[in-house]
Amino acid sequence: MNESQENFTARDVLTPPEGPIARKWSLFVMLGEPEYPRRHVEVLFAGAVGSGKTRALAAWVIWRALAYPGIRIALVRDTYENLTRSTLQTLFEAAGPLISQDSKDKDAVGYLVKRENRIKFKNGSSIWMFGLNDPSSVNRLVGTEWGAVAVDQLERVRPDVYETVLTRLRQKVYHQDTGELVFPMAKSTANVDMGRSSWVWRRFVEGSVPLGRGNLADDVRERKVVSVVAGKRVTTYRAYFAGHFGENHSLNEHYELVLAAAGDTAKNFAESEWSASFEQVFPEWDGSLYYETDEFDDYSRFSLIVGYDWGHAAYSVFTFGLWDRHERKLYVDGEYIEHGRDAKDYAVTALQYLLDYVRKGIRDIHIYADPSIWRHTGVGQSIADVMGGVWREAIPRSVMLTVNKAFRQGTLRVTDPQFTSKLKELMRERRIFVHRYKASTVAEVFKVLTWGDVTSDKPMLTDTFDSIKYLAMNLPENIVTIDDEEEEIVRRRRKRIFAWRF
Repeated sequence: MNESQENFTARDVLTPPEGPIARKWSLFVMLGEPEYPRRHVEVLFAGAVGSGKTRALAAWVIWRALAYPGIRIALVRDTYENLTRSTLQTLFEAAGPLISQDSKDKDAVGYLVKRENRIKFKNGSSIWMFGLNDPSSVNRLVGTEWGAVAVDQLERVRPDVYETVLTRLRQKVYHQDTGELVFPMAKSTANVDMGRSSWVWRRFVEGSVPLGRGNLADDVRERKVVSVVAGKRVTTYRAYFAGHFGENHSLNEHYELVLAAAGDTAKNFAESEWSASFEQVFPEWDGSLYYETDEFDDYSRFSLIVGYDWGHAAYSVFTFGLWDRHERKLYVDGEYIEHGRDAKDYAVTALQYLLDYVRKGIRDIHIYADPSIWRHTGVGQSIADVMGGVWREAIPRSVMLTVNKAFRQGTLRVTDPQFTSKLKELMRERRIFVHRYKASTVAEVFKVLTWGDVTSDKPMLTDTFDSIKYLAMNLPENIVTIDDEEEEIVRRRRKRIFAWRF
């Protein structure tokens, strides 16, 4: 080992940049290691360019390779070219003389083997490099067990590939000093230029709570994740770190001039916040508007409002909303989505949902459907006649049932604000809640739908969008209440008085 290698130790790899970023940087690197919290399987460092994100990721990768002999680490980016030209160079800078770019340099602690796309270490550890634009590379990535996964610029990686890689985090290696089993982790970086339309924002930031204290409360956060694995309820966590432009004082002091000269596009990379995308239909959506209650104590306070979008070749979607008449809140409690069936089949299946609500105590049902189903089918009955006949025959006469056109056909454009204004109002006033599991497609629409999806008629998403907007456009905001002593009389007459808003 030469003199420069003797003077440069593994601890030097962990030296943070100067400035306010140092505390967050160090915690990101060390989270999951002995003597630090070990419960966050996923960790993301996101924010402005120049905040030291990639350097922190490289430091963690090197540290794990040195601390856990024999560990296999996957270093991933969208393309192999971007990985070798940018991320790998940052890793070499972080490692200093510890890692040689010459495979013949056997004195170094680690050395690059170009033909194998990996870095080997004397202790048996290895860092494998992958670009996800190559299918064979992806196959090798998901076909190996890892002790750590590091992804640079996660926002440019497909979420399904990322989730598949997570399932391969199961290698068993032990810390060289403490003997502790390695804690399986995937650490990633991301730019925020894609805003809240990015799946990364929804995965890590939406619904998160402060993990840090004091002035770190907003920038260091965690999200609890509860899943059922093989019949067992399992709780895990994701951690999130936010880096801001100007917090890294180790940058070239003239870097601001470079960004100013680069223009508006480059300025987006200096943003520190996940801004709402103008392309999003519902930037007002907040992840805290989920609920998971399977049963309410008293269903008599609800009216069941159903939005229905007809589809023959396309998807046919029913959305079931429980409207709290007293608190004027909407609970999107379920959905039924299918395609390729005839009108009677759809109606019979939807009927099972309706009857389930009746058994729970619902006493008035109002269905608002695509006006096109009132067109004749050519055999003397419209789709609306067929469906309405199925429902009226089976639903008890003591339950009020109405089947209505959601709006007058030909009067509204697809992008008319009236289609979304009520939903946006409910979101802003926190009067709409979506069941996380029973109405997951509705929640996905609120999170990801763009106006481009709407105008291109994206399958399932736009069908579900139509269904939920039909429901929301026709909510009975104002109700004429009935005295308790008159309730029994009204029930016998099958009559309840509503002031419906059209």
